[in-house]
Amino acid sequence: MIRRAFGLTVLGSLLACAALAGPPAEKTIALHTCPMTGEAVKGEGTGAEVVGKYKVTFCCAGCKPQFDALSKKDKEKKLAEIAKKEAAKKKS
Repeated sequence: MIRRAFGLTVLGSLLACAALAGPPAEKTIALHTCPMTGEAVKGEGTGAEVVGKYKVTFCCAGCKPQFDALSKKDKEKKLAEIAKKEAAKKKS
């Protein structure tokens, strides 16, 4: 009886965790080109932030405020263009 109660408790806990976890998160695409200058970022750059599905790295401290001032639509457009260019470079 105790084994059965314990087993049901464990099973319930596992199901609750699975329900809370939800679907797998979308994979983040790391970009190694500064969205403001278009130059390759060396090393860690001056930090990074996640914007949508992209992890954006900046070449210098001045680029992040400029990027933050862009509209959401302009940010997404720049990042999609950079991702496309970086994917093309990897293929060749």
